[in-house]
Amino acid sequence: MASAAEGDSPERIRTIEEIFKSRQISFLVGPDKVRFAVHEHAFTRLSEPLRIMLAGGTRDTLEGSVVWDNIEPSIFTRLMEFAYYEDYSVPHLLEKDTSNPSPGPRARWRGGNDFDESEHNEYLNSRNIDSWMINYEGGDNGGDRPGKWSYCRKHFTTLMPLSPEYHWFNDLQGRNRTGYSTVFMLHAKLYVLADRYNFDTLTELCLQRLRASLFAVNFDEEFRETLLEVLKFAYSNTGWFNPLRMMLIRYCIVQMNQLKRHGILTTLLNVQSCSYKMPLKRKRDMDEIARSRVVKFVVGPEKVEFNVHEASVTWLSRPLNALLTSGMQESVEARVVWDDVEPGTFTKFL
Repeated sequence: MASAAEGDSPERIRTIEEIFKSRQISFLVGPDKVRFAVHEHAFTRLSEPLRIMLAGGTRDTLEGSVVWDNIEPSIFTRLMEFAYYEDYSVPHLLEKDTSNPSPGPRARWRGGNDFDESEHNEYLNSRNIDSWMINYEGGDNGGDRPGKWSYCRKHFTTLMPLSPEYHWFNDLQGRNRTGYSTVFMLHAKLYVLADRYNFDTLTELCLQRLRASLFAVNFDEEFRETLLEVLKFAYSNTGWFNPLRMMLIRYCIVQMNQLKRHGILTTLLNVQSCSYKMPLKRKRDMDEIARSRVVKFVVGPEKVEFNVHEASVTWLSRPLNALLTSGMQESVEARVVWDDVEPGTFTKFL
């Protein structure tokens, strides 16, 4: 949450006043249409697409309404937290039942002869990136090259104070913890929602926390399953070279030997190949465009009308996607007025 000093600053006070003076917008969230009341300025000060969406066609109404039935209420709650407090809460990991503890890495590997001693040491030293780097700096490099240490330092090294505020980081460094999926998917889903509506400061915070989490988390069986879940989600909801994708790819590069050892690499390659094939499915894309509704664009001072399939433009522009898929009244009417755009320019856009 914001610090006390920040909370007492004149700028922060003005922001809070502007938020609570603004009108309330109802968001109907999730398949059950859970209603959330949000002060308009809390969102519009952080998101240009939402500012455009909420300013269009509803200023004369006492209360606007937005339907986000594909967003989980728990993720929307974190978005609201950030909009008001510039932070979001992260659940604690849980303690595993230790009545029958599983054998540690050393006991698990002593009985086998598939890997030599250097691979065994590398496995032990790579339980998480943090501990691997400490062991490497201490001279126990397990056959690794210094390039890996430099790569980890550049992309993942994170310093966090031992404070209750950063419990999520300290939890991940502990042993016998469970609940990785809840924590990592929270960061990933919130990032995708923030990225869709240009909450730039929130996307950066989500990435910072994911980076720190990947640095601290132990590469045990539960997390390996979580990693696959997060990768599949990221590849289904982000484009090429998206920062979330690139961070996960870098993590996989660092843990490449472990991915191969546990048979995960083939699965990851299948996830990525499916994503790479998507742009090549031109016929399917055209079918989706043809099936989408027709939106009337009224363009230029002479109000020239263009009928455009919604899917042909929403994938190009996040503000347009937000406007046309928001559930606001102007979306239902499927009519957009752009009287300051020349028809010739709009034709080139199409």
